[in-house]
Amino acid sequence: MKVLLPVAILIATIATFIFLTSKPDPEPNKQTPTTNSNTTSSEVENKEVFVNAKFSIYTLGTKRDFSNSMYQNLSEKAYIATGKGDQIIARSNTTWKEFFDTLPFSIDTQCLVTGTKQRFCTNKTQNLNFYLNGAVDPEALSRSINEGDELEVRFE
Repeated sequence: MKVLLPVAILIATIATFIFLTSKPDPEPNKQTPTTNSNTTSSEVENKEVFVNAKFSIYTLGTKRDFSNSMYQNLSEKAYIATGKGDQIIARSNTTWKEFFDTLPFSIDTQCLVTGTKQRFCTNKTQNLNFYLNGAVDPEALSRSINEGDELEVRFE
C-alpha cells in the first residue's frame, strides 16, 4: 500500500500535465476563408496581374525560332513560356520593348540586331515593320502588352 500511493500520485501528476499542455483539436468543419471582405481597392490594385500574348519575328521570309531554353524565363517581368517559342507571359503595363530587352538581341523601330550580330535595318529597299493584332503599328514597341495581343515583326 505504501508503494501504490506514490505511484498513483505520479500517474495523476503526469495525466494532469498532459491534459493542461495538449492543444485542443481544431473545429472539424471550420474552413479558412480564401478572400477577405475587408480588402480595399488599393490592395486589389497592388496585386500583380499577368497577361498572355504571342509574338513572331520574320527576317527575309524566315521565321525566327525562340523555343530554345536560352530565350525562356529570362525575366520575371516578361518572358517566353517554357517550351514555347511564341507565347509570352508579361506583367501588366509591360511594353513590347521591355519584353524584347530581356532577350539576347536588340530591336528598335529601325533595326533588329540578332544575338549573332546579324543586322536587319530599314533601308531603301527593305523595311522593318510591326503588326499588332494584324494592323501595321510603327509604335508597337512602346505599347503595353495586353491579354491576347499578337505582335508580328517583319523585315522584308
